[in-house]
Amino acid sequence: MDIKKSKTLRQFAKFNYIYLKKIAKPRKLIKDPIALMSAGWLAKKYDLDVLLLVRHPAAFVASLKVKNWKFDYFNFANQPLLIKEKLQKFETQINYFVENPNQDIIKQGILLWNIIYDVVHEYQKKYPNWYVITHEKLSSNPLMEYEKIFKHFNLDFSDKVKSNILNSSDGESGKDSKLKRDSKSNITSWKNRLSAQEIDLIKEGTKEISDLFYTQADWE
Repeated sequence: MDIKKSKTLRQFAKFNYIYLKKIAKPRKLIKDPIALMSAGWLAKKYDLDVLLLVRHPAAFVASLKVKNWKFDYFNFANQPLLIKEKLQKFETQINYFVENPNQDIIKQGILLWNIIYDVVHEYQKKYPNWYVITHEKLSSNPLMEYEKIFKHFNLDFSDKVKSNILNSSDGESGKDSKLKRDSKSNITSWKNRLSAQEIDLIKEGTKEISDLFYTQADWE
């Protein structure tokens, strides 16, 4: 065999080995709700595939209420570039909450939900290849919806994956019960955590944006 050709074949084989070794590595999953505002930059900088999970406004606010998690809107007000690029329509409300920080947690949650999912909606228009799904849709039929997600991201939807999904979403107790959820019953748990008045307030306060993701049936 020609020495030059032999050298070329060895280089090609070495390249293939390195390439196959690289693509065979497990893909890493980063779960970071705080990184939402930087998702576009992160995706471009690190060539990420992005999945955005939408939570029902009542469920979102109910979680804040149960945990008594308050939000300091100075986190937004102190970032003029963020306000200018993504949150300009909310600037007046943000400043009001900064100046009046002791607002009812329901009102705080309404504004925070609107801000988060207005950004998500803008991402939908700007990045049509990103995968967006509601938490409720995923919880209603975990196997079917996860299969779609895995297909979208070119992941192997193996029997082991299916088993893990079922084991973590069927609500049965076990040694890893802290990681288990009864996904279907969790969808409407907010109805038991909020008063009828609070639900009406959330529905009205988020209507403009929530109508982009949810229907009237999702409030019943």
